[in-house]
Amino acid sequence: MLCDQDDLWLPNKIEITLRAMKEAQTVYGVDTPILVHTDLVVVDEKLQTLHASFRKMSNLDYRRVELKDQLVQNTMTGCTVMLNRQLQRYLRNIPDHCIMHDWWLMLIASAFGKIIPLENEQTILYRQHAGNVVGAKDADSVSYLYERIAHSENTRNIVNQTYRQAESFYKLFSDRLSEEQRMLVLRFIDIPKHKKLRRVYDLFALQTWKHGIVRVLGQLFYI
Repeated sequence: MLCDQDDLWLPNKIEITLRAMKEAQTVYGVDTPILVHTDLVVVDEKLQTLHASFRKMSNLDYRRVELKDQLVQNTMTGCTVMLNRQLQRYLRNIPDHCIMHDWWLMLIASAFGKIIPLENEQTILYRQHAGNVVGAKDADSVSYLYERIAHSENTRNIVNQTYRQAESFYKLFSDRLSEEQRMLVLRFIDIPKHKKLRRVYDLFALQTWKHGIVRVLGQLFYI
């Protein structure tokens, strides 16, 4: 289990997550790499609730657990996660480029194992303050849209980083990927090499869409 120092674990966090892990290993086998994660309660510095569900606030679909989904957007918050030993074995090599550690875990689990999202369980009080490196964003708010437009270079840079991360993933794991997975990752990596119309076509063909209308529009604009 991973831990962020400024958040608060709820008393049943370990019990809920471990139970789901054991159930998943019963279904899929103990040799399967498995990742379990939950939702969070968003709170302020004094632990007063700002939003009862980080998933809903951020407009994330935890059920999108395929590799094509995780290539373009992470759907897990690292401080909620539990991974088994089989998944941990894929972490022995450091990638050339990794946007976030939790995103990297999701890429691995989506390609080689199983992701178990407990979308209706909140096990963390996710503290928001001025020092947050990555915080909770209301993905349906006007301010979120304004931030994406006003800081277009940052938005474009994030999109480009997804391709670099995919390249690193392919470099480390191409020999373990299925033929279908290899073709998916290679086509995704090649998207920025083409003209705009072809890039949009590839997004539709690969179905590598972000979550929510604002993100999808930004993806189409900045691709």
